[in-house]
Amino acid sequence: MAGVHFITLQRWVAEKKVRPSQIIKQDGFVLWRWTDSDVEQVRNYKAGHYRKGRGRKRGTRSKD
Repeated sequence: MAGVHFITLQRWVAEKKVRPSQIIKQDGFVLWRWTDSDVEQVRNYKAGHYRKGRGRKRGTRSKD
């Protein structure tokens, strides 16, 4: 729905760049519940930091 690979989304959540509305822990698994506004937030993050078909924009890499 957001237009990013699951692994990319997982990395962004781990780096706290995007957050789902709910995080549900169940039987040793972590499930994310995304609302439409959460998906829009991910799309906006992607649009601001990545180019279509070309990967990361130059100069947007964080220096943590």
